[in-house]
Amino acid sequence: MSSKSVIDPGSAITYALTSRLSPEGRVAISLQLFKGRGMAHSRSLGIVERHEVADVMSKCRRHLDRLGVERLSAPDVAPGRLPPAQTLKLKR
Repeated sequence: MSSKSVIDPGSAITYALTSRLSPEGRVAISLQLFKGRGMAHSRSLGIVERHEVADVMSKCRRHLDRLGVERLSAPDVAPGRLPPAQTLKLKR
C-alpha cells in the first residue's frame, strides 16, 4: 500500500503562474486559481520588463512554496524565450 495521498482531481486546488508579452514589449505576469477543472480566481500580479521576468516568477514561486503550494510541473525554458505557464497545486 502506498503512503502517497490520493487527491480527487475534482476537488484539487491548482495554480497557474503565467507570463505574457504585452504590446509595448513588457511582460504581464498573472496567477490563476482553479478548483477542480474550473477557474475560481484570476489575478494580475504586475507588468515587468523582460529582463525581470525570471526573477519575479522565481520570487512568486518561493512565496507560494512558503504558503505550502507545490509545483506540479516544471517545463523547460528554451534560451531567449519567456518561461511557460507553470501549474502548481496546494499541498495537503
